[in-house]
Amino acid sequence: MGHTLTRLDCEMLHKIINEYVKCLVYRTGKAQTRQTLSLRELLSFSQLDLVRFDLSHLPLLYLLDSDKDGLFSIHDLLNLGYYYGSINHMTNYKAHECASIIQAYSTGMLALYGDAASFIKWFVKLLEVIEPTVTIESVKCVSASVVRVMHTVLKVELITRESSEKLLDTMQRAAVQMGLIDQQQIKSFDGLAPLVIVQAFGDELFKAFMATYNDLGLESIEIPKYHRPFDETSFPGINSLFKNKLTEALNAISVHSEDSSDD
Repeated sequence: MGHTLTRLDCEMLHKIINEYVKCLVYRTGKAQTRQTLSLRELLSFSQLDLVRFDLSHLPLLYLLDSDKDGLFSIHDLLNLGYYYGSINHMTNYKAHECASIIQAYSTGMLALYGDAASFIKWFVKLLEVIEPTVTIESVKCVSASVVRVMHTVLKVELITRESSEKLLDTMQRAAVQMGLIDQQQIKSFDGLAPLVIVQAFGDELFKAFMATYNDLGLESIEIPKYHRPFDETSFPGINSLFKNKLTEALNAISVHSEDSSDD
């Protein structure tokens, strides 16, 4: 799939762009002014039958997010597809094996070249762009819906069998124990979790990825360096294809809205 993605007649290229546009426009229930996906939107991305990545795998997302702004562009997705194709061509491994290798590679890259401060900053951005934070009693907080995304990404239910509501409660109790929230103020924080606790999660996650890297010996993975051939200036034909498909989708939404209002 990799190198063929640079060709306008590539079926896989059209499938990736079509699915991206659906996530960007239709599944949000409204037209987006930005042309990037938040994590919540990315998690709804229906992957191709050929290969399925775990799009909740944080080291992979960190690798994928080229400018570390917590948002994912069409170029980020195309670059992942290109890299997968390169690994598949080089190794002749099965699709799921290539995906696993790339996810392990992303953990290794984070451990080797990342640092805790940068990862935590990115992790906070990843969640902040889903919904704006709110400030209560001088404490910056994320909403319950953001905590639900955390719950999904961290696979809390799979690991502990606890609900997202329980995770939110745990985060609030941790804030009380840290002295961020007074017990008498807890009702003011209904449905909210302090951002400082999110940062603490990010710190613990980075330590866990470092431990995974050391325990599994991921430094032994020898595959080509991650390459990003797609960007705003490369392959103008592909960029035009994406913009045209996005414009068509936005026009379709506009027409549908007008028809609904006429009814």
